[in-house]
Order: sequence, then structure tokens, then C-alpha cells
Amino acid sequence: MNDRIIILLSRKKLVLLLIAGVVFVIIGYLGAVKPEDFVSPFFRSSKLIRISGFAGVVFCGVGVIFILWKLLDNKPGLIIDEFGITDNSNATSVGLIEWKDITKVEKKVVVN
Repeated sequence: MNDRIIILLSRKKLVLLLIAGVVFVIIGYLGAVKPEDFVSPFFRSSKLIRISGFAGVVFCGVGVIFILWKLLDNKPGLIIDEFGITDNSNATSVGLIEWKDITKVEKKVVVN
């Protein structure tokens, strides 16, 4: 196999995810700091809203950091070459998966 297939990460999707993550961090922060402003017929407990706000800040904040990390990373998302498949698609990517470790390749359709 002499050909090399390079699949780049979508910067547009990463930026949209970053914006969504920042919005959720802001909403979580507001819920943690001023939970009484979010009391409604569905969520009557300001304590539950405060806990949800803190959880949202932590979870979405970590996501924002990972997205920023991938935006600043110039490596392609996926490389297929004679050595195997190199996965750089997310923050927990394993790197090179050698051909000897791959037992099956199949095509799957997900959504579209």
C-alpha cells in the first residue's frame, strides 16, 4: 500500500462545538451562582439547580478545553497508510493502530 489517505478534522464543526460548550458553561455558571432565577414548575429545587450548574460547568468546561486542544492541533484527524491507521480524531486517541492488530474492516452507515 503506497497510497496515503489523510482525513482532516472539520474546523467548522469544532468551532460550533466550542461555541455550544461555552454557552453551556455560562448557563451552568449562572445556575450555580443564582439558582433561584431558574426555579420553574419542572425544577423547583434551587439546590438541585445549583448542583446541576456546577456539574455543567465542570463537564462542559472539560469539553471546551479538549475542543480548544484539537483546534490548536494541526495534525490530521485520521491517516491511513502502509503502517496502519493513525487516529488523531480526539483528545483520547490511541495513535497508530498497526495493520497486524486489525482483524476486520467493514462499512457501516450511521444516520446519513
